[in-house]
Amino acid sequence: MLEKFLAMYPPDAGCIPLEQSVVDALAPSVTPEVLALWQNGVGTYGNGLLQVVDPIKYEPAIYPYIMRDEKKRYVPLILTAFGSLYYLRQLNNPNTPMYPHDITLLDPQTGYAKHILFEVDEFFSDHLQKDSTRQDELQLDAFQKAMAAGVPPPTRDQMLCHTPMRALGGDGDPTRCTLGDALVHWDMLRQI
Repeated sequence: MLEKFLAMYPPDAGCIPLEQSVVDALAPSVTPEVLALWQNGVGTYGNGLLQVVDPIKYEPAIYPYIMRDEKKRYVPLILTAFGSLYYLRQLNNPNTPMYPHDITLLDPQTGYAKHILFEVDEFFSDHLQKDSTRQDELQLDAFQKAMAAGVPPPTRDQMLCHTPMRALGGDGDPTRCTLGDALVHWDMLRQI
């Protein structure tokens, strides 16, 4: 189910399965692929390029950025090294029952949420493997430049933070990134 994803982004040391109480609470709102992801563990993958997050911890952080619909469930899944967050939406749309979920990417730098696709299995088996995704959404080149400049890869709940923040006039040079707490950085970006 996640073979291609795990082959391209192997779990880093320290990944631990999501707490069973959280899995049980969210299981009715997610797909089998997401359940398998959580069994593989919360933590970093692909040397920190991606991070499977605790959805309960990250869910409140996305609400200031999106128009929350109480009929939908928003489940944070994967944080990129630069802090963008893929999340799953439970759509419950009677007009499109063939699409019960979709994947969206939220960029806290811009506050922009981008629909990615409806097929969750395709997200893991195809979308994240595409060169265009790796460059545009995951910012692979910028990540590699930061690593080459000696910036350590993010660990759990960390992200690469532009210094100064792009919202404050920073140029986004990845060689000047620092590690920061992802949720704190998200909150700071939201307040700017």
